[in-house]
Amino acid sequence: MTLRRLAGLLLALLAGYLLWQAVHAIQFVMATGSPLYEAVMDPPTGLLRLLGTGFALIGGLLAFLNKRPGAWVAALGTGIFLLLTVMMVLSGAEAILWRDEAAYSAALLVLTGLLVFQRRH
Repeated sequence: MTLRRLAGLLLALLAGYLLWQAVHAIQFVMATGSPLYEAVMDPPTGLLRLLGTGFALIGGLLAFLNKRPGAWVAALGTGIFLLLTVMMVLSGAEAILWRDEAAYSAALLVLTGLLVFQRRH
């Protein structure tokens, strides 16, 4: 297995875990009586988390399968997840709310960098 395919697999696994966390958080908010729209859009971090992790998961799987657009789809997802982290930091949220996203963003960035800059064989 090449380094690029391994990075794609690791990215897909990490993004899948983050997507599961996002869905679980939305389900938790909905269990308190909020409709789906409010659970996803208020605040919009739920939507950004779903989109970012979804694209990263699809891109990681495509890269693992050695398909052409995988790295760029993963880069789009990583960019959206990075945007989520930056928005949380700049909004003045407590560090405990965004430090996990910052660590996951760094891991996503490293894995996506491997996908983008490693040649496909």
